[in-house]
Order: sequence, then C-alpha cells, then structure tokens
Amino acid sequence: MKRILLILTLVVLSIAVSGQSIWKPIPRDYFTSKDNYRALADLKVAPQAWFLRWNVGVLATSYTKNQVTDVFEPSAFGAVGVGLGYQHYRDANGEPFNDYGANILFLQNTQTKGSGIGAYVNYSIAAVGAHYDFGIGQICFDIGVTIKY
Repeated sequence: MKRILLILTLVVLSIAVSGQSIWKPIPRDYFTSKDNYRALADLKVAPQAWFLRWNVGVLATSYTKNQVTDVFEPSAFGAVGVGLGYQHYRDANGEPFNDYGANILFLQNTQTKGSGIGAYVNYSIAAVGAHYDFGIGQICFDIGVTIKY
C-alpha cells in the first residue's frame, strides 16, 4: 500500500513539474489579451479554457458503510487534502471564472488515523465524489468544498 502511495505521489509531482502554468495564477486578462482573444475569436464560441490547477479540498460530510449494521453513517469534517484539478474557466465580464472541473486529492483524516486518495467533481466550490480510506480499508462517499489556486 505504501508503494502505491509513493508511486502516485511521484507521478503527480512529475506532472506538476512539467506543467509550468500550474505554479502561476491565471492572468486576469486571459480572455481579453490580444493574443488569446484572437485565438478564441476564431472558435466563434464563448471564450472558455481548461487548466490544470492545484486545489485544496475539505470534506464536509463523508458517508462510510458500517460493517456491522450495513448502513451508511455520516461523519462531519472527516478529511482535508491537497491535489490537482482539471478546471474549466469561462469569461465572466473579462475575467476568468472557474465554473466546474474534476479533482484528485491526497487526503488526511481529521478524526481518525489514516489517509486516503479521492476523486471529485466540482461545480464552483461545491464538490461531490468518493475516496478510498487506507485506515479503514473502504470506499467513502463525500460532499465538500474545493478551493482552487
């Protein structure tokens, strides 16, 4: 299990280092600068773009299946994590606005020992998805928020 986590960490770091724009904020004039505007105008659609971005996730509610009662039980603020997201941005009055995307997060449990890895989709800041908790060895379903850099 530790080898898998180490390999995933190295893969994410290699992707992050190769993507230079991941370290810089998206320019406020991305959709209005002359170079980008001409390229986007040729598409004849509303200006939009996809970016690979760092993000932080907080799981507001996590649902875990109780092995004894066979019922899903909620837990509040079960984990926080950091990871990468592939985010869609659109033009909102000349500035980029993130409306939706997909995220992969490395999570650290806040109430129990252990960590996990999760996949989420977000609409604005609200996120829904699932994660595998290495501490208890099962999949949990989550609702939370994601903050993009």
